Amino acid sequence: MAVFSLAGGPFPAAAQEPCRFVLGFAQLREIVGSEIVGDCLVNERHNPANGNTEQRTTNGLLVWRRVDHWTAFTDGYRTWVSGPDDVQQRLNTERFFWEHDPITPVESPLPPLPPAPTATTTMPPPTSPAATPPPAAPAPTPAGDTAVPAIPPEAQPAVDAALRDAAARLAVPREQLRVMRVEAVEWSDSSLGCPQPGMFYLQVITPGYLVVVASPGGQLEYHTDTRGRAVFCRTL
Repeated sequence: MAVFSLAGGPFPAAAQEPCRFVLGFAQLREIVGSEIVGDCLVNERHNPANGNTEQRTTNGLLVWRRVDHWTAFTDGYRTWVSGPDDVQQRLNTERFFWEHDPITPVESPLPPLPPAPTATTTMPPPTSPAATPPPAAPAPTPAGDTAVPAIPPEAQPAVDAALRDAAARLAVPREQLRVMRVEAVEWSDSSLGCPQPGMFYLQVITPGYLVVVASPGGQLEYHTDTRGRAVFCRTL
């Protein structure tokens, strides 16, 4: 007996729904730029290995990090992070002070660069013909004993970032801190004059500020850029 198919041909395969960006990933792509992020390759999905939510794109990877709840995009070399001060860009080998995910060491790091020369202050010549010894360096002054210098409006994001880090680092209220010095500086690279061992940095002139914050226990020196990234360098 011959058996005939009721259908006139093979059943069509169900059309696959195209991928798309939603919620935080869609918002970050709009801010960073579609030409940088690219188009989606898959829909966002959970990564059980680290607990993150991830979405691959034609130019990199969008990720919501479980460890600190920030949303970011990386192209494998640079990362754009949606943090407390809007979206900020850094190298993959760098971290902002408010990030908590660890840096993965590189296999062959470049040697650290020497610190950028800091601005020096030249003392005026003595008024007396006789030579006089230079004045002794002043001892650290507790916060509250020296007038606050005038802070240019364009330097305020850098000063705020330094104060936030100092308050967290010293575990003291921000009201106990005082800005002692704000000086515009052009750093020789993206390390901001404070290179870390095992890291490499963009070799570009980076404008920013040298900020000194005083607390009851001493003074902390910060180097910043103009976008609000502050790096703690040393205790004075």
